[in-house]
Amino acid sequence: MEKESSKPSSIPEKKHSTVSSPSHSHDAASVRKHLDVHSPRKQQAVRSETPKHYKGLLISLIVVLAVIVLYNFVVMQSLNKKVSTEVEKAKEAAKPALISVTAIYPADCAVCKDLTTAIQKIKGLNVNVTSSEDMVAGSLDAQALIEKYAIKKLPALVIKGDVDKLAQAGLEKKEDALIFAEPEPPYYDLEQDDVVGDVTATIIKDSSCTKCADLAPLVAQLGRSGIAITETKQIELASSAGQQLVKRYSIKQVPALLFSSDAAAYPIIVGAWPQVGSVENDGTFVLRQQNPPYLELPSRKLVGLVDVVYLTDQSCTECYDVNAHRQILTGFGISFAKEETIDVSTTRGDELVKQYTITKVPTVIISGYLSTYRGFDEVWKNVGSVESDGSYVFRNMEAMRGAAYKDLSTGKIVGVAPPQAQ
Repeated sequence: MEKESSKPSSIPEKKHSTVSSPSHSHDAASVRKHLDVHSPRKQQAVRSETPKHYKGLLISLIVVLAVIVLYNFVVMQSLNKKVSTEVEKAKEAAKPALISVTAIYPADCAVCKDLTTAIQKIKGLNVNVTSSEDMVAGSLDAQALIEKYAIKKLPALVIKGDVDKLAQAGLEKKEDALIFAEPEPPYYDLEQDDVVGDVTATIIKDSSCTKCADLAPLVAQLGRSGIAITETKQIELASSAGQQLVKRYSIKQVPALLFSSDAAAYPIIVGAWPQVGSVENDGTFVLRQQNPPYLELPSRKLVGLVDVVYLTDQSCTECYDVNAHRQILTGFGISFAKEETIDVSTTRGDELVKQYTITKVPTVIISGYLSTYRGFDEVWKNVGSVESDGSYVFRNMEAMRGAAYKDLSTGKIVGVAPPQAQ
């Protein structure tokens, strides 16, 4: 048999496909993109766009800074202007005020106070008085000022000029002037056409009462305090005028003191009077809280005298002087009817020691109208006792501030330092 030929059979050759797979296609695109970015042309484009972006931002910042600088400049200019204005105001305020002073006095008021004190006070301020003039009410110029500024009381001051620099108490701004029209009494009231504060004092007394208090010193003291008491009348209780006043004002104590209605012009009188007296329907001020001694009406009984016993121990030479009590009582204005000094060694002294249970001497025993002395009872409750018979007995030796006394229960002297050792 013939052997089959060993030549290989003809097999068509496969051609390689040129189509790439998807993954290979993506990688190629990335490479191309990367190459494009880093290509010289692309880099030049990026570089050309970057400065434009920063340039816009830089311009914005410059604009903002310019606005801030401009704002600060405007604010500083405003502040500088304001400071300059305030400095100028301060300088102007520091300059003396240029003023003119016109004093207007009533035509007929001998008791009215002058304006010397008020004028000196004004001149003591930061002022330069360019002119000063005195006028009398009734003159044409004075009347014109009185009407223009509605002045009600005289004397008065009219101040013109730099009045805004003189905003002082007691000066009232009216139109272009400062007015001082609240003078101290006595003054002339233009509406009443009369003097206000010209006080008359009337004392009703009984000259036969030699122990009665004298009110004349009180009137003089009030006059020295600034009250213009231009007349003081003294009327006897037994006289017709005295009896009429006692009846009209229901007076229960003599001596009595009355002030005319002009006393109402004085704050010191108005403030204190409710505690010491009354103001009647006609304006009269009647003193009703008298300092004793005085006569009670209608009985004419003398009220306010006291009897004093100074109780001592002659054996105690170191003890304080019992007369110190007299000085204290006199300080309260107390008037004495009878005074006596008694030693504890005497029969009368021993009786007093036992009657009032006295344990310490020296001391004082007082009887009489002590309750009529204002304030005395309030003080006494801290230093002594009031007995059942109305007598006042001093007991608080500590009130004598360390003074030596004798303790009758022990016979020892208290308050004396022991002798120093040699």
